[in-house]
Amino acid sequence: MKLNKKIEKGLNNMIEEIIRKNPIIYQIARKSFYYYSRLQNKSILDKNEELKDKYHGKRCFIIGNGPSINQQDLTKLADEYTFVCNTFYLHKQLNIIAPKFYLMREPIMLNNALFPNDIFKEMMEKINFYASQNNNTKFFFNIQYKNYIDNNKLFSRNQVYYFLFTGSKGKRMVHDVEKHKPPGRGINPFMLFLAEYLGFKAIYIIGVDLCDFKNKDEHHFYPDSFGTKLKKPSNLELARGLYLHLSDMEIFYRYFKKEGVQIFNAGVGGMLDTFPRVDYNSLFKQ
Repeated sequence: MKLNKKIEKGLNNMIEEIIRKNPIIYQIARKSFYYYSRLQNKSILDKNEELKDKYHGKRCFIIGNGPSINQQDLTKLADEYTFVCNTFYLHKQLNIIAPKFYLMREPIMLNNALFPNDIFKEMMEKINFYASQNNNTKFFFNIQYKNYIDNNKLFSRNQVYYFLFTGSKGKRMVHDVEKHKPPGRGINPFMLFLAEYLGFKAIYIIGVDLCDFKNKDEHHFYPDSFGTKLKKPSNLELARGLYLHLSDMEIFYRYFKKEGVQIFNAGVGGMLDTFPRVDYNSLFKQ
């Protein structure tokens, strides 16, 4: 007997609510989903092992999408190992910088108010256009993207890798990082995880400003063309997000320090005070 779509949706929502409110059930469901997905995609995920420590001992730059990068000369990064993410394709110097690694990790949330389907489609089309002209850039995606990428024949000229995220938070993240599993929430921890996984020993961060709470209308290096489509978070949501983000960064910093990985903030301003600051321009030969 086939359930009415409204009834089926209601049942699914009820089950999700029960799981979300019960920590024990939530952990069991999260781990079950992870191991099922890991088994289902084993050959795809095992491909990532070819990159482990491939860039051992080298330095890299993680470029966030905060407004502060408008105050920095990013052309100096043309010959560096650089990580970018999400909407960085909007940067005017994208082709000069020619980032070596491009990441997206947010799950595909169809018709979600926070991340509508039309925005995801637009982002993927723009990133694919860049990829078609730059086959030296490696791409890293949430495993949930694979069917969409395959069905739309995207990134055919580039090396593409997929990761399955554990969803771990707080101190649990260290356990997963030790086992080479990308943990946690947000794109910035993913870039840090990947940089360490690839073997980089000096990581310089710019553009991770975390200033959304101070200025809701200026939290990217570009005018927010998606502003009319995206849900505007409340001050409480922004404050909670800032606390969680800074907490995750602190955990990463302590763990990486023990592993001999140095992380520096080479950005301008911003609220990220977890890592020691260095002058961006001093990192390059004059």
